[in-house]
Amino acid sequence: MILPSRVCDKERQQWQDPPDDGDWGELHIRSATPDTGSEWTDDGSPRERRQLKHRAEGDSRVVSVHPELTRLLRDHLAKFGTAPGGRLFGGVRGGELPTITYRRAWIKGPGGS
Repeated sequence: MILPSRVCDKERQQWQDPPDDGDWGELHIRSATPDTGSEWTDDGSPRERRQLKHRAEGDSRVVSVHPELTRLLRDHLAKFGTAPGGRLFGGVRGGELPTITYRRAWIKGPGGS
């Protein structure tokens, strides 16, 4: 992940987000861990790490990050840091987030209550 740096406002002596047009970030996605179910994976785990679709093993995909999401990610990292292994979000016990957590977030939607 590449997030643009905050800029220093010397008058106010504080760091600020750059203007919206300059605050685009990048996600560098290197693998996928789809939730396929333990009966469909080689090792019996519910998720199986694999290369991205239509990409060779080890290839990555760069995804642009809108300025609003860039700010949210920057704030999240400042408040929580990263989970073990460098993941952005970690489970309560330190591992991956359970699939149900993602589902609940999608169902709740933006600004959900």
